[in-house]
Amino acid sequence: MFIALPVPAAVTAELRELQEDLGARLPKGCVRWTRREQMHLTLRFLGDVPSNQMEALELALRKVCAGVAPIQLRAEQIGFFPQASRPRVVWVAAQDTGEQLAGLQSAVSRAVKPLVPLLQEEKDFRGHLTIGRIRQINRQDARVIAEFAQRSANRCFGKWTANTVEITRSELSPAGSRHTCIASMDLLAQGTQS
Repeated sequence: MFIALPVPAAVTAELRELQEDLGARLPKGCVRWTRREQMHLTLRFLGDVPSNQMEALELALRKVCAGVAPIQLRAEQIGFFPQASRPRVVWVAAQDTGEQLAGLQSAVSRAVKPLVPLLQEEKDFRGHLTIGRIRQINRQDARVIAEFAQRSANRCFGKWTANTVEITRSELSPAGSRHTCIASMDLLAQGTQS
């Protein structure tokens, strides 16, 4: 399970175009592209959550969301994990003008920590939308997509207001993972929008 911000269809449509642009520069089958309906901004990966903790988890997240205002986000700048020269994951940054996104992520992490056994420590949070996972790539193709990313540094792939947080279940199958929203909470605090 994971906690995420959903991404609206207009933004996922832009990201799909980006996937096609990048895919045209790479050998067929080199990347497993994220399906549009599965694009999201992960705030916290939870792993397995005992069913007897779900009610408490939802309540804790509702308390967090009641104190957070909707967040203005922009999808921009292509990045790679672990790095551009040896990419395994292709992503697009989700930027906000303040520290609201990082603050929400931190509050979510603090709220769920006592409820989820064996919750792993997280590295530094970087808001992003995974658009593909690289199966195999040679140095030349890695260079090609890194150069494309540099040329696209000022390109915006969409803007949206994040006003909902979701608890999502991910189930693996031979056809790929299937995501199901278990609970949804609105960001309710009044705030200034930038």
